[in-house]
Amino acid sequence: MATIPLSIARRRLDAGNAVQYSQGSPVGGAMQGLGDQLSAVAERYQQMKDQQEVFDAELARRRFNGRIAQAEDEAAANAPPDGAGLYEAMYGQVDPRNGQVVKPGLFDTLFDDALPGLPESQRANFARQKEAMRAVGARRMARRQLQRRDDYELTEWTKVDNISTSSIAQSDPNDTANFEVIRQNGFDLISKIGNPLIRQTAELAWRSNTAKALVQAMIAQDPKRAAEMLGTAQVGVRTKDDMAEAIGDPHANTTSSAASKGDRLGKPTPEERVAQIVRDDISAADRPALADQARAADAARQIETRTSLGLAEQNAPAIISDTGTYSGLMPTPEQFVALYGAPEGVRRFQAFNRAIDVSRQFYSMRGMSNETVQTKIRDAAPKEGSTKLEEDKAHHEAIATAAELTFKARQDDPGGYVRKIFATLDAAWNNLSKPEDYQAAIIGSIAAQQQLGLEKIQPLPNSVAEGIADTLRDQNRPSQETGVALRNVLIATPPEQRPAVLDHLLRASVSGVADNMAARSRQVMEEPLADGREPLNQRGGGQALGLSDIANRIVPTYGNYGGPGWTGGAWRGDFKMPPADIQDGFYKQHDTDYRDAITLDDKIAADKKLVVSLRAYLKNGVYLKDPGLGTDRARDEAVRYAMNATIVFERKIAAYVAIRDEAQKAYDDAQSAVGRAHFENTMSFGDW
Repeated sequence: MATIPLSIARRRLDAGNAVQYSQGSPVGGAMQGLGDQLSAVAERYQQMKDQQEVFDAELARRRFNGRIAQAEDEAAANAPPDGAGLYEAMYGQVDPRNGQVVKPGLFDTLFDDALPGLPESQRANFARQKEAMRAVGARRMARRQLQRRDDYELTEWTKVDNISTSSIAQSDPNDTANFEVIRQNGFDLISKIGNPLIRQTAELAWRSNTAKALVQAMIAQDPKRAAEMLGTAQVGVRTKDDMAEAIGDPHANTTSSAASKGDRLGKPTPEERVAQIVRDDISAADRPALADQARAADAARQIETRTSLGLAEQNAPAIISDTGTYSGLMPTPEQFVALYGAPEGVRRFQAFNRAIDVSRQFYSMRGMSNETVQTKIRDAAPKEGSTKLEEDKAHHEAIATAAELTFKARQDDPGGYVRKIFATLDAAWNNLSKPEDYQAAIIGSIAAQQQLGLEKIQPLPNSVAEGIADTLRDQNRPSQETGVALRNVLIATPPEQRPAVLDHLLRASVSGVADNMAARSRQVMEEPLADGREPLNQRGGGQALGLSDIANRIVPTYGNYGGPGWTGGAWRGDFKMPPADIQDGFYKQHDTDYRDAITLDDKIAADKKLVVSLRAYLKNGVYLKDPGLGTDRARDEAVRYAMNATIVFERKIAAYVAIRDEAQKAYDDAQSAVGRAHFENTMSFGDW
């Protein structure tokens, strides 16, 4: 269908040069109807076009609104945290007196960009709506900026709240002045919050939060007090002055109970102020949870305190004696009283304090000579007329006790004592590999003991002597190794100190020899006899050995004459065989003396003679020059046997002397009772 141009459709029939038809004629009527029909078509077309442009304009308006919403979101995202300038950046500034735009915003730019995109017929109408749209958007953006500001103020206040309450929780709960300052500063900041609802909520929360933070500080300092206060909301009765009074501190508070209720001006004490805050500012709903926390903290602290007290009581004195300091927690008198009660806590604290004082004095005497220590004791004696006589007595007692411990430690282990206090000497003893190392350690030990004025010089520490003795007794090690340390020690020791070293080594070997003898006894009892008979611990077949034979075979033999019952290289043999070496010659002479002995005193004299020979043998290093000992292994075995034999015979001599004395006493008593002649004819000591 052909389209009629609008300009033509609007025209009526031309009445100029056109042929005129009467209206009454059929042709004239037809022409008139055609004109009306064309005019109606034109109007309908206009209506459709207007409707389309309105629709297009609505779409354009909606796109514009979407772009505005997007721009508002972007502006909000890019705005500062407090939302400052958000309104102006989006909608500019308008003069409230005349409604004129003073400063355009992003809205104006977006509007100008959107206007050309509207149908021409709709532009004027869209332009007229601009200020109305600005007003609606401006109110929306203003609310958004205000909400942003409220959020900003709440966020910043929350930061201040957290920092301030944390500071209160870590402060002294009794410092109520500091608490009030922090609290008032918070209220001052809250009063400047713009939103009244947020301001009111913040005030309530701030009051509660600061009160709970104060309780947290109290829990950290004294959870038991906090639990009591949360349970009763009353002022506690346990104070630091109470502890001091229980322990006897002369500076304890003597203020009357009436004065404790506040000062003369009626101002509450810190304790009362804290109780008031707990009572007024912590809700009943919050109080049980805080009380549970306080009780849990109190239980944990009791365990911690009990542990630290136990560790300190057990370890601190010894550690201070060794190092001069104690890195662990040093308990206070209040902790002793709180844990054990006033009577027991005071007693334990005083005992602990005395032990610590003694330990410190003991450590301070480490490098002092014996003479200097004695002088220190005399100088510390309480002076007549002293204003602190009891304190002076306690100080003198601590020094005297420390001195006694010092002298005992030096007497029990002189070599170990100086090794412990002189680091260079300890390093020397820890580095023993060559003969010159032994010499440096031994000479250094002697010099250190002389420096301290020790009366009894013992070059070897007990631990070193025991180590050498253990090595000599070690049956699992090659014999060429067991005597190396002993040989190095004897060579390195000055001649005048060798008797002391040998005596020390013999004493260190005593317990080990006893253990070896017991073990050897079990072994001999379990071993089959050389002739094939059953072990001694089994009953049956064959003739059992006598007790003396069993004892003889328990003890190891040496050469041809060393060992009980071992003579001439056989059990109960003769004296035809020559001794194997110099030491074996001592044993042959001893066996000869025993053979010729008549009385117990003769046997004791023979034993003493052997001990003197063995000591000289060890002291003078005779074994090193003995032609009968051709190897280091033989020399080491000779030294080991000589040391053990010396110990055994010294014990034997002591036992024989005791037996002789008891027998003599019994003899004298019997003689007095029945008469000398009759007793001498009927009693005899027999052959020992």
